[in-house]
Amino acid sequence: MLVVMFALFLLVTTGLTFTSAFPEKLEALEDKFEDDEYEEEPKRPYSFSWAAARHYNGDPDREHQEQRGEDGITRGVYR
Repeated sequence: MLVVMFALFLLVTTGLTFTSAFPEKLEALEDKFEDDEYEEEPKRPYSFSWAAARHYNGDPDREHQEQRGEDGITRGVYR
């Protein structure tokens, strides 16, 4: 346990030393992640369904149906 705590202490102090010694690198790294923009992909139509039974050879008592149309709206049923 003592070894783990010491390793964690070294990791934290090394990270703090690096960020204080090279603040311009930290700022450049922050700028890189801030500039990344999330581009949302267009929603494409799809359709799927499944049914399952709790008992072997039994009638399906669970089902899931879902579809997305050209309008991008998802509709479905889960029973």
